[in-house]
Amino acid sequence: MDQSKSINVRYSMLQGIYFVGFCTVMGYAAVYLGSIGMSSSLIGIVLAIANILTSIAQPVLGGFVDKSNISMKKVLMIMFGLCSILSVLLMFASRVTFLAAALFVAVSTILYTTMPLVNSLAFAFQKQGIDVKFGVARGIGSVAYALASLVLGNVVKAVSPTLMPLAYIVIFLGILPLIRSFKMPEAEVDEVIEEKVVEKESTGAFIKKHLKFMIFLVGFVLVYFDHTIINNFFINVIKNVGGNTGDMGNAVFLAAMLELPTMALFEKYKNKINIKNTIIISAIFF
Repeated sequence: MDQSKSINVRYSMLQGIYFVGFCTVMGYAAVYLGSIGMSSSLIGIVLAIANILTSIAQPVLGGFVDKSNISMKKVLMIMFGLCSILSVLLMFASRVTFLAAALFVAVSTILYTTMPLVNSLAFAFQKQGIDVKFGVARGIGSVAYALASLVLGNVVKAVSPTLMPLAYIVIFLGILPLIRSFKMPEAEVDEVIEEKVVEKESTGAFIKKHLKFMIFLVGFVLVYFDHTIINNFFINVIKNVGGNTGDMGNAVFLAAMLELPTMALFEKYKNKINIKNTIIISAIFF
C-alpha cells in the first residue's frame, strides 16, 4: 500500500473512531446524565457550559498550535489521553452530581475542541502533496456515528446507561495508537497552513468591514441553536411519543445515514453548485 492510500485509510479510521466517540458522549449526553439523576434543566446547564467553554478553547488552542513548536499530533495525543483519564474519574464519580457534571463538562469540551484539529490534519497532509479525500473520510465519520447510535440505542436499552463512561475510556484509548501511527516528520505533517500577516484591527472595525459575514454568522448560530436543542434532548422527544433509547438509536442512525451522499459527493460537485443557494435551501429545511 503506497503512502497516500495508507494515510487515507488511517485518516478515515480516525474520523470514524472520533465520531463514534462523539456520538457516545454528546449524542447520548442526556441519556447518561439523566440516568445518574440530573434534571433536564441541569443537563441543559451542563451542555451550555461545555459549549461556552468550547467557543473559548477552540481559538485559543488553534492559536497555540499555530505559534508553538508542539505538533498537532502531540496535542491530539494529549487531549485524548486527558479525555481517557477524566472518563475513568467520571465512572467513579457518578453519584456525586456536582463532580460528575464538572467532569462531563471537561470531557465534552475537550471532545468539541479537538474537532477542528482532527479536520486540520487532512489539510496539513494536502499541503505536503498527499491527496487526502476529506469528504470521503468525513462521510465515513457520519456512517460510524450512525452505526454507533444504532448499536448504543439497543445496548443502553438492555444495559444501564450509567456504564457509558466505560465506553468513553475504550474509545479514547483506542484512538491514541491511530494518531501515533502517522509517521511523517512532525514539521511537515503537523504544520498548519500559515496565516498571512495582517495588521490587527478592533472588533468593531472588523464587524463593520465584514458586515455580511457577521450577518451570516448570526444566521448560522440560530440554525445551529435549533440543531443543538434537538440533538441534546432527542431522548426527551422520543420518550414523549412513547419511544425508548432503542427507537432513538434507530432515528439517529437514519438521520446520520442521510448525510452520507452529501458528504461523499461534495468534493466532486462543490465547484458545480451554487453554495449560497445550497445554504439557503438547507436553512429552510432546518
